[in-house]
Amino acid sequence: MADGFVSKVGHDGLAAAVDWLGSSYAADDKSPVQYLRFTDLEQPILNDHLLTVVKSLITGRQLDGISVDEDTKGILLGSTTNSVAYLGVPIDRSTLRSTVESVLMDRITDTADFDCKTEWRSFDPDVLTELALGFQQKHEIIAQGYAETLARGSGTDHEFERIPDDFKLVLPELAHLIFNLKDFDMAFEGLSQLPQLQEQVRESDAYNNQTWKIGFLAEILRRVTGSVDDGYGPETLDQELETVRKRVQPALAELLEPEADASAEVVERFFAGRQAPAEALPASDEMCFLCGRPATTDYQKGNDGFYGTSKFSRRVPPEGEYKRVCPVCNLEHALLRDSCERRGVRVGDDTEIAYVYYDELRSGSSSTTSSLKASRL
Repeated sequence: MADGFVSKVGHDGLAAAVDWLGSSYAADDKSPVQYLRFTDLEQPILNDHLLTVVKSLITGRQLDGISVDEDTKGILLGSTTNSVAYLGVPIDRSTLRSTVESVLMDRITDTADFDCKTEWRSFDPDVLTELALGFQQKHEIIAQGYAETLARGSGTDHEFERIPDDFKLVLPELAHLIFNLKDFDMAFEGLSQLPQLQEQVRESDAYNNQTWKIGFLAEILRRVTGSVDDGYGPETLDQELETVRKRVQPALAELLEPEADASAEVVERFFAGRQAPAEALPASDEMCFLCGRPATTDYQKGNDGFYGTSKFSRRVPPEGEYKRVCPVCNLEHALLRDSCERRGVRVGDDTEIAYVYYDELRSGSSSTTSSLKASRL
């Protein structure tokens, strides 16, 4: 029977093989053959994560150190991008869905390293604002990102071999204050050394209008570590930095609070099915430029991304507003970036992307023809 099933899969596909295997059981027997159907996502990495979670729940296999309640001890027969077949007891679909949603992000964060835009001239938490991760986890990601930026000496003439852990703790709040909030009166009220040092850096010939912000971080670090001794006391600076951290952290926490949970939307698409009919599609400037679904987030990754921020898109005219990206495509972008960087491929330098747009599709007698345009990035 096993050979017959494998042969049927190879010849007619998994669905037909499941029907064939199920028909081998007597009508009065309760067939142990189970076949689960899903909707394969346009995002293949996320789709693979979802299938892995489902199959792990079915077989009772531990999921990368993550314990799950559902444990059917089924025997996996096979899977496609949108289905899983197994021998075992049926699984309630709503229970399966809720369990998948509860462990999906744990699996993703356990197998991938997320980063955000922690550059010398700007700070954007990017995909972190769309993930239901804890504030502390997001805080650590931002802190590590700016620690690496400072260590490289990006935007400054100063490189650092080591960034003290105490200083890393205040980096996210400092970055949000300097690059985004810019409300120094609130943050520095009643303080003496930080506002004085800020003014000194802004007036220094060593920095310009673009570099003084990252320069401010670097100059604080130089004095906290004692590599520069020009009257700023490390202990006083530490105390003032802690004050700033407490004042700015509520605003940072609000920024990092997800408006839309990407993982929940991923599971929704996987279990619920395809997009609404065409009449429900959003306007071209309100849809994701990658998958066409509704999107509100501006795509702003500069040149250090697979798709250039200001490059051509049929969704937005040249030199127009930012393209939009949905939470699911943004998460897929982050996962693909992580996969490339783990293999030593630099996203900004080593990759080129081509858009392919189909202006029209015409059904011919023997084939479908189309006219297309491509824009190389």
